[in-house]
Amino acid sequence: MSDKWYTYTISAIDHRWEFLPTVEEILTKLVSSEDDKEEYEDKTFRSLSQFLADWEEARTIADYWEGDFVKGPYVFCVPNDLTLSYGFVWKQYNNGLTFVISPVELPHLNEFAH
Repeated sequence: MSDKWYTYTISAIDHRWEFLPTVEEILTKLVSSEDDKEEYEDKTFRSLSQFLADWEEARTIADYWEGDFVKGPYVFCVPNDLTLSYGFVWKQYNNGLTFVISPVELPHLNEFAH
C-alpha cells in the first residue's frame, strides 16, 4: 500500500454517481486551466503530470479490481488546511465492488468493506 493513499474496497454504490466529475473531466480542466500560458505553464504541467501519476497509482493499488469500469472513474475532493485534495472512486462490472482511493483516512468506509 502506498504511504500517500488509503484504499477501500467496499460493497456496491449504486446511486448519485452523476454528482462526481470524471477523471477525464478533471484532466480537461487541468489542461485548460491556464489563464496566462507563460505564467502557469510549468504549474499546469506539474499538476497534470502529478494527477496522471496519481491516477495510475490508484489503479495499481486497488485490491481485487479486475480492470473494468461500470461506473467511473470519478474524482472526489476532501478539504485540508490549504487546498482541496483529490481521490478516486469507481465501480467494477463484475460483482459491483466499489473502489475508493483517498488521500485521507475514511474510517467509516470500513463498515462497508468487502
